[in-house]
Amino acid sequence: MLKLALSPALAVLALALHSDPVFVQAWGSAGSGPSQFNLPHGFTLGGDGVLYVCDTANHRIQKSSTSGQFFGSFGALGSGNGQLNTPDGIAQGPNGQLYVCDVGNHRIQRFTTGGLFRGVFGSQGSGDGQFDTPVDVAIDAAGNVYVADLFADRIQKFNATGTFLGVFAGPGAAPGQVDGPAGLAFDAAGDLYVAEWGNARIQLFSPAGAALTSWGSPGTGPSQFDAPNKLAIDALGRVYVADTGNHRVQVFQGDGTFVTAWGSLGSAPGQFFRPLDVAVDAAGMVYVLDKDNNRIQKFDVGVTPARATSWGRVRAAFR
Repeated sequence: MLKLALSPALAVLALALHSDPVFVQAWGSAGSGPSQFNLPHGFTLGGDGVLYVCDTANHRIQKSSTSGQFFGSFGALGSGNGQLNTPDGIAQGPNGQLYVCDVGNHRIQRFTTGGLFRGVFGSQGSGDGQFDTPVDVAIDAAGNVYVADLFADRIQKFNATGTFLGVFAGPGAAPGQVDGPAGLAFDAAGDLYVAEWGNARIQLFSPAGAALTSWGSPGTGPSQFDAPNKLAIDALGRVYVADTGNHRVQVFQGDGTFVTAWGSLGSAPGQFFRPLDVAVDAAGMVYVLDKDNNRIQKFDVGVTPARATSWGRVRAAFR
């Protein structure tokens, strides 16, 4: 049985989040110029407050402010050092470097925030340290790198320079197994959330790799998914999931309790066309990578860490 502990303050906070997020702004359009995108697949909000966007079919990384001001780009199509072939997931490590899933080259590349090449690891294959379509990357507090190896149905773990450390999860549908891992995110306690395409669920792992809980099933209702993709954790421990096939974002408490959802198919403000990634800043603003609309949308969800009552972390475990 799933055992939960929910503080009164957290219960009040969860109720407050049922109001619709407020659309703030959007930027981007189809193209290859500055602040234009060609099917962007992933982004990350760096510690410098810069959004680093995988402009996937343009084979580059674009940089912008959180209000859409263009700061530059780096990368070009190719397989050499510093070149990219359909970049997808991206994350920043505690060393400040950016780790980019170079999907078409089946490898991970490291860059400075200025776009200087710093290293590479991986190749195509099914062996240790090899990849079959690496689509997302997450970095723990110690700087270890976790890669969602999509079609190999596993998560691989490396140190900060790419030395293979082990497999975090393997193929299957049982607790501790994954099918089509597409998104990874760590919370403040070091637990890892994994979004699975094939199992249409979110699964939570401890830092030691133990399966703690999971939620989700195929469908269109609350806590159901159609190709869940990348995800983000805010400062209050809420989990934001890009529910790609349902053209929406779903929000959960850290134990999987449904909080709210917003979005529908379309191109108007607040609508999405296959959203693939989500990011949250320190002020509680939420950014959604609206892939097929070739844009980024920004929302105010109404509760920020500065305005919220403090509360203890929710713990969930199988008994």
